[in-house]
Amino acid sequence: MAKHAKIPVDELIDRFVAQVNRSKRERKFGNDLPVWLRVGPPDSENYPDEKAQFNWQIRKAERTEWIEALEARLPFPFPPSFRSLVRRYVYPDFTVGALWLLANTGEPLFREMSDSIVRDKHLNKILRQHGYQQFARPETGDYDPICFDTRRKLKGGEYPIVRVDHEAIACHGRIGKVREIAPSFLAFVAEIMAKATL
Repeated sequence: MAKHAKIPVDELIDRFVAQVNRSKRERKFGNDLPVWLRVGPPDSENYPDEKAQFNWQIRKAERTEWIEALEARLPFPFPPSFRSLVRRYVYPDFTVGALWLLANTGEPLFREMSDSIVRDKHLNKILRQHGYQQFARPETGDYDPICFDTRRKLKGGEYPIVRVDHEAIACHGRIGKVREIAPSFLAFVAEIMAKATL
């Protein structure tokens, strides 16, 4: 992270977004991708939109009132680096490194972050009681929540990123295995930028 340590947060996030947009990305079905995020034609003109696949791109946000509404409902604020991403950009769900970032479109998509991270009431109750705020899933698609560990606030308002075992919560109503994914979202982004791989 040292290489990016002196870069302002918004600028680092802008560079991260530019890198994602330059990378080869998995195409998305039309029902998972708002029209305004699509790039180019579908893979086949013979399919209806929901069955056709499209290229896509992260775009600058004109407004993100759903994030403001979501943050007002959360017991913990998003760290500045993640807030910089979700308040200034819109995107479908996608994987990057060890994370599967949930969609940030403001649309009623199944994997829309503003709904997905509050949908499982039991899981969220236990997570929040222990200071964990979900924001993503593992890149493998497992149900384990990827969370900010708000009990360990770092310099600049950042939090470590951890993966929490969902089975201990579902079966026993308690936090089980917790594994750190990255020291913070800022560090995660810096590492992705340094590796230049997505």
